[in-house]
Amino acid sequence: MDIRDPGALRALAHPLRFALLELLLTEGEATATRCAQILDESPSNLSFHLRTLAKHGYIEAVPGGSGRQRPWRLVDTQQRIKMEDSAAGRQAGAVFSEFFVENEFARIRSWLRRAPNEGEWRDATNLGASIAFVTREELRDLEHEIEALLLKHEDRVADPSKRPEGSRPVRIFVATSVGEHGQGS
Repeated sequence: MDIRDPGALRALAHPLRFALLELLLTEGEATATRCAQILDESPSNLSFHLRTLAKHGYIEAVPGGSGRQRPWRLVDTQQRIKMEDSAAGRQAGAVFSEFFVENEFARIRSWLRRAPNEGEWRDATNLGASIAFVTREELRDLEHEIEALLLKHEDRVADPSKRPEGSRPVRIFVATSVGEHGQGS
């Protein structure tokens, strides 16, 4: 799903809505009541946020349900930001980017606190950084290669029956940024 509307992007920059999208990604579908149990929120509050996500095209009601028994599901497992180059688009993009990075850093900090008790899972994770001197085109190629790696197991997200025994949801955060010092050679 390509996100082009600044209002839709601003709607996504909310911690509870973002958590709902991830919950629906891992659960497949869920009612507001089920979401409330998992996220420790009230069903009425989550119903409001689910409707907001639906209004902006992120989720949809599963046919056949109604009222409190209406399950919701994602419209698409991938969201790509394709903001128009306008003041509103740039502002919405900046607000969402800031929210997204802070959210990911909070997840990383939470993992670092839990990691000492995670045994083999701890040893399978990585935290690192690197510097590479690349052209803009090479950076785009690298991003496509990383995206291909990240999508390698995407079928397991959409179809829980494909998840191997003992698997857990793992968050992989990737960021590239251009250095501030020097122009390279």
